[in-house]
Amino acid sequence: MATILRNVNAAKNIRDLLKKSIEHCTRSERGLKRWQVDTLRVMYWRAQSYDAIPHPERHRREWQNWNYKSELFAFSQRLSEKFSEEMLRVCFTDKSYVEKEDEQRKELGMPEIELRTENNSELAAIGTNKLTPFIKSYLRYFLKNVPEECISAVHNYLMSDTVLADIASKIGCTQLILCNAINPSDEVKAQVLRALIGALMKEKGEKHTEKFIIDFILTYINDQDIMEVWNLPQAEIALSNVLKNNGITEYEPRLLRESGRNTIYACFMVGMYVDKKLIGFGSGETVSIAREMAAYDALRRMFKLTPASTLFKFGKDAYNIDFGSSSQEYSLLNEWKLLDLDRKHQLKSIS
Repeated sequence: MATILRNVNAAKNIRDLLKKSIEHCTRSERGLKRWQVDTLRVMYWRAQSYDAIPHPERHRREWQNWNYKSELFAFSQRLSEKFSEEMLRVCFTDKSYVEKEDEQRKELGMPEIELRTENNSELAAIGTNKLTPFIKSYLRYFLKNVPEECISAVHNYLMSDTVLADIASKIGCTQLILCNAINPSDEVKAQVLRALIGALMKEKGEKHTEKFIIDFILTYINDQDIMEVWNLPQAEIALSNVLKNNGITEYEPRLLRESGRNTIYACFMVGMYVDKKLIGFGSGETVSIAREMAAYDALRRMFKLTPASTLFKFGKDAYNIDFGSSSQEYSLLNEWKLLDLDRKHQLKSIS
């Protein structure tokens, strides 16, 4: 009797196992229903056949679900700026788009009627005229111990097409631009961002435009190494000239430590000394490179461009600052001198 009961229980266990295996086979690991299998299979092979055919690249505005007016409104809301629709259309219309429209009208034999479509050239010029003096005044306010070449280098970096195009892409300008190409170039995207600043100058005024520049343009230099942006060439020669301007005719580079000489892993550390005080140090795979990096480090400390010294303000902390008081240009590098009050602190030993 016990044998019969064991056989019955074993049969029940086998039936349960078969039932679970059948249920597992009728659905995928992602929990899809059985009736979805055929649909997904058809969709997969349709996609394969569609991708096998080369299709021309199309602009987003060529699709049926594209509503340019709604996109302009959404763009304005994302930035929390109440642009007028007409002004935004002008900002996003490149000169090449107007020229392309004229050529297409001529090819179609349409009468030569001058189009009333405006391009963003005028607004971009207004934006540039506002950007240049304000960015320089902002930098001079926070970088009080640098020569004018440093201010110009950081300004040129922020005003470059690469940086402005990157900012324009991140705030969603790319697909809204009307130009003669499907993918706008960096120059076109930078022109659009300048035009947006020019539109703010016209509609909102100077103070509101400055807040926009602080929030979207100047924040790009946050946490960046100003010395790398400046990319000062021949740092040791520059250090020698700066020291001569301050009445110091000699400096002494010393080899502090080294490892792996005559190997591919060689490393040398050189320190720059003035009056037996270490003012900067650097390392490199050769002694000459280490000397250059030591001079680079000494200049960084003199110009107060260390991460702890370079503290910019953004947002509400910077809105009420009078940057107009910092419009006067600094001395050039060949004439730059340490401030009398900071002379002892800037040449103190860092050992």
